[in-house]
Amino acid sequence: MKQLAIVALASILGLPAGTGASAEEALPQDVIEIQSCIEGVREYNAGAEAGQEASRDECIGTIADPCLETDEGQSTYGMIACSGRELAVWDAMLNDNYAALKDTLPESGFRALRDTQLKWIAYRDAKCEWPAVFFEGGTISGPIAAACLNEATARRANELADYLDWTQN
Repeated sequence: MKQLAIVALASILGLPAGTGASAEEALPQDVIEIQSCIEGVREYNAGAEAGQEASRDECIGTIADPCLETDEGQSTYGMIACSGRELAVWDAMLNDNYAALKDTLPESGFRALRDTQLKWIAYRDAKCEWPAVFFEGGTISGPIAAACLNEATARRANELADYLDWTQN
């Protein structure tokens, strides 16, 4: 599934896979930063009053946003690369959560998850291809599509993490 996200990003952006639009493997320091953010959310929620909990989704942008503020993040390619760096982390987390759910769910539950996941991938890819259509392939469509893939993948990784949490309670 990780390769699907990389291929999807490259396809949407009109780039061959492996061009740097998305790293094939997450950088260790990026993984640590996002995991640290998620751990901070968990710690906050452990002491939060009901209804005041934070969401893992608050960690979206942990890598991409600061990267976009650098000189390298100012070009179209740089913007795409910033989102791609973070996408690599979230995609790995999504795949880890998916695999853990596979080990946790009964066979019928996993089949339903697999079918849902395939539909979600198709939806995400179609949604994130839309900027290229809307902007008629203009240069802004690449960074918007890359950010879309990053955010959608992160949200799905977090949704699957929520399901994992529920299986452990």
